[in-house]
Amino acid sequence: SLGPPVDGIVRVPLPQTRIHEDRVLGEVVHMDRFGNLITNIPSPLVAAGARVSAAGRSMRLVRTYADAEPGSLCAVIGSSHVVEISVRDGSAADVLQCGRGVYVECETSGGPGLHPS
Repeated sequence: SLGPPVDGIVRVPLPQTRIHEDRVLGEVVHMDRFGNLITNIPSPLVAAGARVSAAGRSMRLVRTYADAEPGSLCAVIGSSHVVEISVRDGSAADVLQCGRGVYVECETSGGPGLHPS
């Protein structure tokens, strides 16, 4: 009742993040139903309060949505421990007019083991 059987599962690899000097380079890999843009940039690579850029706009990484002004563009660390671009009480996808595949830059945490590519 679910359709024909499938012989195997095809895994599609996520794009890799890159470190370049003091920046982490990644991209939007998913857009949720609220219009949040979920990236492939893991939280340990990103500095607290980092400047995040996507689709020609710049924003700050905030700890919680409450730290952002209503209607403002911000970045947060989501439940999957990756950077998410959001609009408090709105849709980042609508504000930025973008979705999957958009490139994102963040300031690095500068932690050990980070080497420029």
